[in-house]
Amino acid sequence: MKCVVVVLSCVALLVATDATRADAENKPAPGSGAVPVSAGTTASGIDAVLDASGSISGRLVDKATGKPVRDIVVTAFGRRLAVGSSVGSDQSGRFAITGLPASKAGYVICAYDEVDPFEKSNYAAQCFPQAFFNRGDGLPPNSARVPLGAQQNKNIGDIALYRGGTIRGHVTAPSGKRLGRVGVVARSLSYPYLKIWSNGGTHSREGTYFDDALPPSPKGWQVCFYGPGATPIGGGGSSHHYLSGCYQHPVRVEPGTTTRHVNGSLTVAGSIAGKLTSASTGKPVDAAEIDVFNGAGHRVEYTSSNQRGAYTADGLHPNVKYRVCVVNVLPSAQPPAGYIDECYGNVAYSAGSRLPAEARTVHVRRAHTTSRINIALHAGATINGTVGSATSGKPVRARIVVFNAKGIEVWNTASASDGTFRFTNLRASSAGLLICATAVTGDRDKPAAVAPVCGHDVAWDGAATNLPQSALRVKLKAQQHKHGIDLVMPRAGGITGTVTSDATGNPLLDSDIEVYDATGELVEQDVMSDESTGRYQISGLEPSSDGYLVCFSGNAHNSSEQKRFAGQCYDGAAWPH
Repeated sequence: MKCVVVVLSCVALLVATDATRADAENKPAPGSGAVPVSAGTTASGIDAVLDASGSISGRLVDKATGKPVRDIVVTAFGRRLAVGSSVGSDQSGRFAITGLPASKAGYVICAYDEVDPFEKSNYAAQCFPQAFFNRGDGLPPNSARVPLGAQQNKNIGDIALYRGGTIRGHVTAPSGKRLGRVGVVARSLSYPYLKIWSNGGTHSREGTYFDDALPPSPKGWQVCFYGPGATPIGGGGSSHHYLSGCYQHPVRVEPGTTTRHVNGSLTVAGSIAGKLTSASTGKPVDAAEIDVFNGAGHRVEYTSSNQRGAYTADGLHPNVKYRVCVVNVLPSAQPPAGYIDECYGNVAYSAGSRLPAEARTVHVRRAHTTSRINIALHAGATINGTVGSATSGKPVRARIVVFNAKGIEVWNTASASDGTFRFTNLRASSAGLLICATAVTGDRDKPAAVAPVCGHDVAWDGAATNLPQSALRVKLKAQQHKHGIDLVMPRAGGITGTVTSDATGNPLLDSDIEVYDATGELVEQDVMSDESTGRYQISGLEPSSDGYLVCFSGNAHNSSEQKRFAGQCYDGAAWPH
């Protein structure tokens, strides 16, 4: 049985990545002591005294047989997806995760994947005690947390793993020709948070969509097919773009079995094409991004113009009113100025803001290209300036950022080796634009000696959420050229301290130290405590009255103590990392 093509938003989730999910949770534990940093000063005495760590152990067994399960990765997750807290189960199914700091909130213990990356697991990924799991989507909401006391060794007993199933099928074009390179996603109808992505896509014959085992789902799975990128197998087919769709029925999967003939048929998409030109010269404009928005104002496709100014946006659904806008126009080597963002219908537009209602709509038909959607772009205003050091007077390599009156970043660039910078495609602004700079060293071993600054040499902590209100704002008229917008950067600050053992007071070496700003954003890493004194030094920090969170890993050691230590942040807050 083939699928009825139903366009659902769930297929868009195929583009999510594990790295994106992990970064969202990559923050220190709340309650850490923030360290304020001032320009030109070093905050000292930011010390860490590390305790011996605890452990969590248990055993993996087969749910149906009760036999031990070996060579499965087991990880303890704290408040973020953990790195370095993973082990493999042994021949008896046992595991022990060591090096864990005390945590009242507790750890989530999850088992997933074979230890050997070339082997696929027959068991569904699962968190203690019975919460099915996909690492790309974060921790499951019904997982249990295991609290751990200081230096405690806790055994949680058995985790009974379920054997998973898999799904096979193929996907075809309207002509009946098989399609390859089709992404597939399965969403559990029993556990809405659980989505599993196919690793391999479809093959020339009936292929296995999912290499990883699918856990039990009493209500079945919704299986969807991702059309963009799909190509006919064996070549010789058309260059059509295809729309995403879903299998029309819930798919049942039994433990240890394969559900076959889950086949899909994808519809050919429509497209929009046109040309970008200069409103003043009529010449083509290349290297511009073109965004396509649906009726709800959501971006559904993007592309760029070529050297002839031509563009084509593919993969569009029929019978939808689209709006086409040009953003991030990069001037070519010849014109001295760039262009402002604009939507089809000669309507000005600011990227990231609400779409203008005056923008003309474009209708698209199935398997058809709506052409001659041409846009004539208008030249923008320019700002020129320099950036230098307040102490030496020398030019500074910096990232120059432009914020509009609402505090939204609208453009950024890097200063040249002589400290000069230039913005060429700016929109007129009677309220004024804020020009700020943060240092760029290009070498982690040579921290910046200067701190961020905004116009009128007003100090700034580098956070877009904390722009100085007293800084100079540059007002612009249409196509105006503004010169002499100069910035002078003050000296940066730093943090220093020592890392020692709680038991002996001896210095600990090689503790990895990470620094986060007040929002939890990582701003410094790869700093280690000294081999002989336990001392560390962090330089080049932007001044911040809100302060920084300084965290110390538990991989520190010394020659007299053969034990693992628990990571923590300054002021003793636990840091499961």
